[in-house]
This record gives sequence, C-alpha cells and structure tokens, in this order.
Amino acid sequence: MRCKILGFFLLLSVLVRAETLVQPFAQIELQNSVVSMTKIQNTLYVATDFGEVIAINPDDRSQTLLVKLPLVTTFLDNLYAPKIFYVDTLDHQRFLITSESDKGGKNLFLYHQQLEQIFSQNDSLHIKKAAFISQDKIFLALASNEIILYDLNHKQFSYRIQLSEAPFSDFWLSEDRQYFLVSCESGILYFGNTLEGKVLVKLEGANKDKVYQSLMSLNAKGERIVISAGQDRKVGVYTLKNDLSYTYYALGADFLVYSVGLNPNGTLGAFNSDENSMISVFDIATKEETAKLIGHQNVLNAIIFLGDKKIVSAEDGKNILFWELP
Repeated sequence: MRCKILGFFLLLSVLVRAETLVQPFAQIELQNSVVSMTKIQNTLYVATDFGEVIAINPDDRSQTLLVKLPLVTTFLDNLYAPKIFYVDTLDHQRFLITSESDKGGKNLFLYHQQLEQIFSQNDSLHIKKAAFISQDKIFLALASNEIILYDLNHKQFSYRIQLSEAPFSDFWLSEDRQYFLVSCESGILYFGNTLEGKVLVKLEGANKDKVYQSLMSLNAKGERIVISAGQDRKVGVYTLKNDLSYTYYALGADFLVYSVGLNPNGTLGAFNSDENSMISVFDIATKEETAKLIGHQNVLNAIIFLGDKKIVSAEDGKNILFWELP
C-alpha cells in the first residue's frame, strides 16, 4: 500500500512538472536576425542586423517593413547592411534609430518618411541607445556610461552626465518617459529623472557583475518593482518604495542571464534560466516558478509580457516566439 501511495505522488509530481512546460503557440521567422525588440503601446518594433525596422502586430502577427537603412562601408571599403541596435517612437510616425555607421562608427537617425541624420561617427559619441523623452527631446546613453538629454529643435545638449566609470549596458524608460533606469557593468542600477538627469537612487546588492538588462513596473501598492539580468547568473528583484528605500533578493540561474521580462503590474517575472534558452516565469512575491517556456535555440535578447497571460520573446537569430501561460 505504501508503495502505491508513493508511486501516486511521484506520478503526480511528474504531471505537475509537465504542466509547467509550455510550448509556443505561434512563431515568426524573419529573413534576418533580431538585434532588439521593444513593445510600444500595442506594437512590437524589431531592429535587425540587416538594417531593417519591422513593426509587428502581436494580435495577428502581421509584419510591416517600416524602413531599410542605406548600406555602410567597412574599414576595407566593402559595402554591407548596417546593424540596427534600437528603435523608438512616441506616435508610430517618427522613429529614432540607433545603428552602425561607416567603419565601425555609430549613426543616430530620425525617420519620418525620410531619413534625417542627427549624429554620425564624426561626432565621436559612441551612442549605445537613444529614445524619445518628448517630440523635441531625446535621451541618449553612451558606451562611457554618460547620459545625455538632447534638444532636437535647438540642436544642443541640455545636460551630459557620467553616471560612473563602469561601461554602459542598457537603459529602460518609464511609460511617461519621466524616469530612467540605467544598468552597467558594475551591477549597480541608476534610477533617475530624465529631464534633469538627476539620479534619485542607486540600486545595488542583487548583482555583483554586469547587468545586461533591467526593467521596472508599478505594483498595486504604487511601489516600483525592478528586475535585472546578470552576468553573474543571477536575476535581481528590487522593490523600490515611495521614499526611495528598497529591498531586494536574487534568484540563481544555470547560465548567464541575458534577458528578463516583467508583467505590467509587477507580479510576474521571467528570465532565460539555462544554456538552452529556456524561459523561467516566476511569482515576484513568492519567488516560486510558475512555468517553463521551451522552444528557443539561441541567446535571448527580449522577453516581453503582452498582459499577464501572454509573452513574446526574441533571440539572437531569426525567431520570435509567442507563449500563453497556464
């Protein structure tokens, strides 16, 4: 009798684990590899390594090629399609595009039916990422971990501030574009005001090494929930309170954590958790894993929640996968 009971519970355990393994319900295979993907309102914007900006409707997964950048030259004067690192928009009409330039430099374009070059390799800024703050102001981050507010109308810097000596990794902007969250190779996250460039708080402790990505959502209490992806094989989770005090914890992974996701109300997190690019979804409050998403073949560069029940993810390859959580 005891063996039967033990067998029953072992079978139940296997079934429960199997139920948490989730296959994608849809897949998009692009012609070229994804460099970055971001969700703005209800549109996914994909930047590729072949100079393309592609808009994807996540509901029907239809694709629209918005722009194809002109070819650039190598140090040997060979022509090739530039890699686009990031694309941003406020109104789905004007696009800010950070891309490769000639001979390994960086370009920053404003695209509105035609390309307007804002910065080129001649400006020696080495821009890593750029996004709109408003229609006439943009927020830039440099490899040197400097942040810049640039006025498009007056063509001048409003500020240029170096956050630390550690090289820049990534930034996130709040939905209203009033706040930034900058991650870098020190493991420290910088949360501040975009219009002033003022750092309001430094978040540290969860990651001891380079943070590849960090995201933030507001929970039901109005607290800011932050999730970070670490080279130290850890996912950091911070709860930032209104008085700017914070608590944190870290979850271990079996591989370098390149990408993280966070749902809109800060109750669910996600991260690539092993060398096979499996995505682990977990409860922010309890730290318990709720699902494992399997199907990717390459390193992830984006995990995006489409509400609380659906996730879309992209890899350093041609595949974009869509998942529905149990």
